[in-house]
Amino acid sequence: MNAVTHALEHVRTEQNWTSTLDGYGQRVRLPKYNIRPSVFSALTDSEAAKILRQIMPGLSHSEHDALSRLHSDMADLCESSWAVIVNQASIEAFGRPYQFTDYKICAIAREEFSEERKEQLRTLAYSRSKHLAAARAHAKLATGRMKMH
Repeated sequence: MNAVTHALEHVRTEQNWTSTLDGYGQRVRLPKYNIRPSVFSALTDSEAAKILRQIMPGLSHSEHDALSRLHSDMADLCESSWAVIVNQASIEAFGRPYQFTDYKICAIAREEFSEERKEQLRTLAYSRSKHLAAARAHAKLATGRMKMH
């Protein structure tokens, strides 16, 4: 399987993971917040871990460690797939490989890219951010330094 095919397959994987990642967006009551934060909107990794403890009670340290590594790996795959797709989009739009100086718009890089490519890039960029937040929250609970209840 070539790099573009592999990257597109990962886009489909991330689309299938949407409902799983949405679970981390569940908002809970947390002291010192005027709103109900989620794992994604918490200000610190420790606060995200407290939220995670409420939405996924009963997980062991080793389960949190496994989930942290899984989300970290998924974030890495999003990043590498984004790089492949942005390069392909640049070749399609400009006839040349992507250059760092081409980056103009958050997540999608360039307005000139096709709508299909922009949606793929958006999916990967947003999923990467969500996976990283989930990975950091799980990692906090995996260390055993926070009370698990």
